[in-house]
Amino acid sequence: MLSDLLAEERVKYTLYCILPQMELEREDGFIQAPKWMNMKILAQISHCSLSRTSKIMKNLQKEKNCSDR
Repeated sequence: MLSDLLAEERVKYTLYCILPQMELEREDGFIQAPKWMNMKILAQISHCSLSRTSKIMKNLQKEKNCSDR
């Protein structure tokens, strides 16, 4: 299923599947990722390159910061 999605959709879908399963506290309405999930693990799970995953996460962070204003 993940292979049919674009890279950004795969990363978002992976986050959508993993984060709700964790009992994490919200910080300013934003769920912090678990400590074990680093960029490399997220890239592997979502079948994306590390550089692409990093760019996607930076873009998501920028979107979050823009919506906070």
